[in-house]
Amino acid sequence: MKKNRYIVWIHVAPYVCRYLVDNFGVSDPEVRNLVDIRADAQLMAFFSPRLVKASHRYDRKKNGAPSRHYRTVKVGLLISADQFTRSGWALSPTDEDALAKLLEKRCHGILMAFLAGYYMLTGDLAASIRAFYRRFHQTEDTWPYDSIRKIWNRTFTPAEKMSLKDDKIEHFVEKFLVKLSQFGTISKKGLSLYEED
Repeated sequence: MKKNRYIVWIHVAPYVCRYLVDNFGVSDPEVRNLVDIRADAQLMAFFSPRLVKASHRYDRKKNGAPSRHYRTVKVGLLISADQFTRSGWALSPTDEDALAKLLEKRCHGILMAFLAGYYMLTGDLAASIRAFYRRFHQTEDTWPYDSIRKIWNRTFTPAEKMSLKDDKIEHFVEKFLVKLSQFGTISKKGLSLYEED
């Protein structure tokens, strides 16, 4: 607790930290990487039910270490006094891992949507990644170029990459909707509804 603030600390990847600070950051000179996700209903629906009282068993077992080697940054999530009192102030290692994966998936969705659109216009992946860095305040340190390139190559087949270069904007929109569905950002029902328009 700091200045009557109740905080749950989690380990995340540097690019997730950058996303959280940009979108939900709370300015506090004494607490670094403090965020308030309470305005995001989807994240809160996932996060709130998983809060528990601190467990010494978990503390000894995990020793406060992240479950994945690339989750090197600690982020503080603000919770209300009511959540602190009734639910708790910690996440189990399994739930911390699940929340980190949810946030990573959200960041990957943003990354792929942006890269696909930019690549369609330029046909240049390097320029697309540089534009992503500028637009979303990411750097080589927070999200390495090689990592982004590998995600890109896993997400799009060579044929899809070629068609992105050649497609008109209507076809891009169709591909964009399909990718959002694959990422789980929109449902299959939503995909079919959006494709009709």
